[in-house]
Amino acid sequence: MEVGALVERGYVNGLPLHIAHPERSVFKIMTEEEYQSSSIKTIQNHLRTKHIIVTNRVKSQYCFDERGLRTLRSNMNDAFTVQGSW
Repeated sequence: MEVGALVERGYVNGLPLHIAHPERSVFKIMTEEEYQSSSIKTIQNHLRTKHIIVTNRVKSQYCFDERGLRTLRSNMNDAFTVQGSW
């Protein structure tokens, strides 16, 4: 069976579950404003049972390039720790 058809089998009255019955969906849809204003405890509670999808995100002004990395450290020749060890 085609993936799209399998997805549509979970629809309720023609709507995906996260719209038709958000409480039963595996997704928690939040705007960026809601996400940013939520406490860490609230976010962790959602993540216990759902995947969070953040909508209406403001695009970052930084890229994964030299300019963006300079926001972490001004001298790009210095070694620094990323993700725990170097």
